[in-house]
Amino acid sequence: MKKLALWLGVLLLWSPVLASLPSASVILAEPLGPRRLGLMGATLAYAASVGAAAALVGLLIALRASERPAGARGAVAALCLVSCALPGVAVSGASMGFASRLSPSLAQGWVSAWATHTGLLAPFAALAILSALSSLPREAVESATVLATPAKAFLGVVWPLLRSSVLTVAGLCALMAATDYGVPSLFGADTYALEVFADVSAGKPALASAWPMMLPALAFGVLAGPWLADRARPSDAAVAPRLCLPRLLSGSAMAAVAALILGLLGTVVSLVAQIPGWGDAWVAIARGRDDLSTTAEVALIAGIACTVFGLTVGPGLAEARGRLAWMLVLAPFAFPASLVGTAVAGIGSLRSAPELSPTILAHVLRFGGVAAVVLAIGWNRLDRGAVDAARVFLKPTARAIRVYPFLLGPFVTCGFLIAAILSVGELGATLMTIAPGRSTATIRLYNALHYGASDDAAAIGLCLCLSAGLAYAIGLTGRRRWAT
Repeated sequence: MKKLALWLGVLLLWSPVLASLPSASVILAEPLGPRRLGLMGATLAYAASVGAAAALVGLLIALRASERPAGARGAVAALCLVSCALPGVAVSGASMGFASRLSPSLAQGWVSAWATHTGLLAPFAALAILSALSSLPREAVESATVLATPAKAFLGVVWPLLRSSVLTVAGLCALMAATDYGVPSLFGADTYALEVFADVSAGKPALASAWPMMLPALAFGVLAGPWLADRARPSDAAVAPRLCLPRLLSGSAMAAVAALILGLLGTVVSLVAQIPGWGDAWVAIARGRDDLSTTAEVALIAGIACTVFGLTVGPGLAEARGRLAWMLVLAPFAFPASLVGTAVAGIGSLRSAPELSPTILAHVLRFGGVAAVVLAIGWNRLDRGAVDAARVFLKPTARAIRVYPFLLGPFVTCGFLIAAILSVGELGATLMTIAPGRSTATIRLYNALHYGASDDAAAIGLCLCLSAGLAYAIGLTGRRRWAT
């Protein structure tokens, strides 16, 4: 039953591609021209530089956390979690406001887009590398710390063990940057993902334009699937060994953490500084209350739906042999959002459904795989003693009601919050599926920043950023109560 649920879930996640296959013949009829080839090359070069920079900054943040006690390490991880939850459109608005105060030319161009994109992905890279550090052989690292100098211990032991994970994270960040057109387009930088959105909006077959972006999506699955599968194996909770870094590397790591803190605070301060007055802010929020309520409604329902999807698919994914299933579940997360939105918008039966149903379905297709991965990791890390005792003394129905919800509670909360936060910041698929007359705060903010036609962008962006902090506070409170 678990295997059946897993492969039905994979089929659902891949349904946008399957639905677009009838138009695949257009690919041969309309090959990529020189302009599109050049645009694709520029997009990949931009994404590669963003991935490399984000992985470097993330590595420094993770190393700084690993050389500190557990309490300070948790504080750094918390800063990274909050930073990951910030919507990219809101952060871009803050960056544009800050750059325009220094010089109007800094608010546009590839350099500003690159710096903003790197800042958005660096906290994700830091969390991923922190996870990799926790899997290092503790005895080998501690022995090298005692017997060798900090430089020899890091270069001879820590870096060789960590290198493959850092390269994988760099690739993941590059692929995420390649499929995101929201941030570069706000800074006036043209990418191939934006070209796909323009073609799909003009009525061209989705796969005919989006197929070059499918290659990074498949690469995302190939990289992320095995890497996560190795870290999702049943094991005792691991704690990253405390490192002793060379002085130069330690200073650079401290500077990276300081940049993370300044970036988080600077985003909020920049948005507040762009608001003419608090009275104007309340007026702006009142004008956008319908968009904010729609955003909250979509995020709540999509988060619940993704969590249910994860609970259905996660157990089968956790017990899957090999890494193919992990690749197939993760790859749809990197599918072009316009492709997913077009496939959902073409489902005729949804026209009679509630008006937000297409948007919620598109979000489930995009983020359901992420929730499934979180629940699969949780399934593999259940308390085996409690599970075995429940299997002996309780019937399956009683186990499902009285045991598994409490053991999986933190992972269910995590999966829901991740899906809801991603749903808040989703742009491409939402633009293709939102009902006429409806909008979300992210769409409103994107249009305001893109066309410069609204004064309420800062107030809406501040609301979105504060929602990220609220989501983290809810998750932290729930985790502590669950633990007690």
